[in-house]
Amino acid sequence: GNINSGNVHDAIEYNNELYVVGHFDLIGDAIVKNFAKWDGIRWSKVLDKFGNELELSSVSELEIYNNKFISK
Repeated sequence: GNINSGNVHDAIEYNNELYVVGHFDLIGDAIVKNFAKWDGIRWSKVLDKFGNELELSSVSELEIYNNKFISK
């Protein structure tokens, strides 16, 4: 997919999905703020356990530790 109006700072694979973080409002055809995932078919928002969109502004790197995202 295309990244519109911004850029990606880091990408990481987790649970067979590609997670990207950066500064963007739209990725592919999905309106997503700064943190998105690709499941091989479509881009979507990354949601917390309560169903809220995670935005992660000002993050330049992602890592995973104990199955949780760590931002830098």
